[in-house]
Amino acid sequence: MTDMTQILVVDDDPLVLSGFREVLSRAGYSVIACSTGQAALDILVERRFTVVLTDLFMPRITGMDILNAALSADSDCVVIVVTGFASVRGAVDALRRGAADYVIKPCDDNELLHRIRLGIERLTCAPN
Repeated sequence: MTDMTQILVVDDDPLVLSGFREVLSRAGYSVIACSTGQAALDILVERRFTVVLTDLFMPRITGMDILNAALSADSDCVVIVVTGFASVRGAVDALRRGAADYVIKPCDDNELLHRIRLGIERLTCAPN
């Protein structure tokens, strides 16, 4: 991780969003937070992120929509899908679509940071 690592966090729950933002900022990441899928889609048109951390179930624009948009904009983006409604089907679908990982809420701060670090390490170690 470097101080240039930028993370987009997308969640419609304001408490989860602020919690993720706090944990990631304290860990040294540059964090942009969006409370709607539309806001995330808008910013993905303008900026690239190393990591996108997105809730799966949101109104109108879902985490799968965010996953698709993030990977369309930058195929090297590490997308981690987060949900409080875990299902094997949801996990498999997200991973098949290119998600780097799948995390169940509530999640331990250290576990979340570990998953992000693993995604970034896989990205930096991938052959060109």
